[in-house]
Amino acid sequence: MYLGLSILLLGWAIKLATLSPFAGPLLFVPLIRNVQIGPEEHALRMQFGKDFDQYCQRVNRWFGRTTQA
Repeated sequence: MYLGLSILLLGWAIKLATLSPFAGPLLFVPLIRNVQIGPEEHALRMQFGKDFDQYCQRVNRWFGRTTQA
């Protein structure tokens, strides 16, 4: 979901063909990582513990599965 929104923001910036809209995707990624993804992962780690850590080792945060399960 976050990757899709990042790509949408980048596409919108390219469509507008000016430099200022490129601030959107450049600011979105660190903002969403710190404000949304970090707290979500913390809550999941508290709820699922070691199972969530094992999941994180198998699945990349932005691009999905990186190794065979």
